[in-house]
Amino acid sequence: MKRRLLKLLPILAVLGILALGGMGLLHNRMNVEPFEAVVTETFEDGSLDRMHPRIRTEFCCEESARIVDLSDYGSEGQGIEVSLRPDDADVKGSKRSEIRLPAGHFDKVVWYRTRIRIEPDWVPAEAPVTLLQWHGVPDKALLEGNRSPALRLLNWKNQNYIALNWDTSPRSFKGFTLFGENQGTVIWLGDDAPGEWEDWVFRVVWARRTEGRVSVWRNGELLTDHIGYAGYNDLEAPYLKVGIYVPKWKDSARAPDAESRTAQFDDVWEIYPEDADGPLPDDVRTLIDTLSAQLTP
Repeated sequence: MKRRLLKLLPILAVLGILALGGMGLLHNRMNVEPFEAVVTETFEDGSLDRMHPRIRTEFCCEESARIVDLSDYGSEGQGIEVSLRPDDADVKGSKRSEIRLPAGHFDKVVWYRTRIRIEPDWVPAEAPVTLLQWHGVPDKALLEGNRSPALRLLNWKNQNYIALNWDTSPRSFKGFTLFGENQGTVIWLGDDAPGEWEDWVFRVVWARRTEGRVSVWRNGELLTDHIGYAGYNDLEAPYLKVGIYVPKWKDSARAPDAESRTAQFDDVWEIYPEDADGPLPDDVRTLIDTLSAQLTP
């Protein structure tokens, strides 16, 4: 009996590796969709059910999100209002109300745009609030777990932060690295602006090595132009998430710093201009050309 078990061990080990690889591949495929160079969502269709087909939702409840008339918020057209409360049910293991796009692509120029307005009575955040994040796609076949976002815009204590994380290791470890480095830095911080619309534009080249670049504008002003590592050393590039994410609210022993968080969002873009089949929409082309002129080659 013992000999039989010993003979089976190599077979079981191979089957386990194949199963692990299969689950890892399935996880990656679930985050990837056929390439689409131009995605713009203006929410003008007036329904969450009629958003761009590439957009997925991560809401716990009906009151988590609604399409609103932006004339009530100092703008024009329609947008999406997102809310999150400390007692909302967890979504994907944490406290979040977000929309998301599929995984991005390495070594390509991609432009992201989102207009954001946090409420005028926004309580200064003791628990950091993420408004935009680019989540890495962990390589499950290598037993990678979720990590801090590769890139994010977060609000904390009356300020906005743009944080960038990356690694060079083929597998991201917690507490130590193997065959590489795991690093992160704040590439910009500045005062927030409750009650005001802010136009955020990110030009990104996701890269596993030093060829990456992250350029960020707020209301047309260039804030930072980081050149170097950009993103984790994964099979797939990060994906955009837009909304409100407060992971520290998951700690039931921690007193929440606000009864709720609410913000409005409009004009969610993901544009790969060099890969577009035809001319870009006029407003997209104008914005990209105007901001590109501010960058050094």
